[in-house]
Amino acid sequence: MEAKWVTFMVGNEVFAFELEHVQEMIRMPQSRYVPRMAHDDLGVTMLRNKVVPVVDLAKTLGYQESALHGVALANILRERRQDHVNWINELENSVREQREFKLTLDSTKCKFGIWYSSFFTEDPWLATLLRRMEKPHAKIHSLGTDVIACLKDGNGVRCASIIEQHRDTTLKELLNLFDEAIRQVTESTRRILIVLHGRSGPLGIAVDALSAVCSISDDEIQSPDSVPGCKQFEGLIGFWVQKQTGQKIQLLDPVAIYPQLAMSRVSV
Repeated sequence: MEAKWVTFMVGNEVFAFELEHVQEMIRMPQSRYVPRMAHDDLGVTMLRNKVVPVVDLAKTLGYQESALHGVALANILRERRQDHVNWINELENSVREQREFKLTLDSTKCKFGIWYSSFFTEDPWLATLLRRMEKPHAKIHSLGTDVIACLKDGNGVRCASIIEQHRDTTLKELLNLFDEAIRQVTESTRRILIVLHGRSGPLGIAVDALSAVCSISDDEIQSPDSVPGCKQFEGLIGFWVQKQTGQKIQLLDPVAIYPQLAMSRVSV
């Protein structure tokens, strides 16, 4: 007998639920935490005016939540954005107070410059945004050299004017690019919610990405104990190897993993 399966990613692994269990698949909506949640609970979300509990399959299976790298990257970009706001504020304060400016004038030696020199991304849009930052970023740091030279000539008013001009142009351009990069990172790492049918109501399963819907016949499924060294767990039905790619896909029984799907709705 042949059945359709929804395949999806959790980290670098590919899993699948039989399509008959799946109610719908949507981009991950915002969820709200609830008291006394289990380790894999993400809270609840509203779906067409109904409360749907949400769980994280990665945490259920003992994987590290892979979406955290996107959260961390967005936080790095936010911090480096703020660094440059602080940098130009400090430059302005040093001019006003006629004291030495001690922050770096070298764009390759600030925290963003050091991070950028060693960072690599396969996201072409993000890579383009970061490359577009190079020019305004270098220009902001060279501003410090110009202002210090101007200050040595005793022209504090001119220094303040130069800073204000670049605050409204160069810095604004740089900050807008940071904002675009943060949005790109946040959107590209936004997860998928697979909503499963349950006797007591739907259950949302958070995964990293959808792959495809595949037709799999029973005789193509390898049992878990047929694969040497396989880590078996409750709910693992077996394996299916995609012929075109050789990709090994782990087939899951969602009811065995989440027994609440089989529970009857409680009448009040």
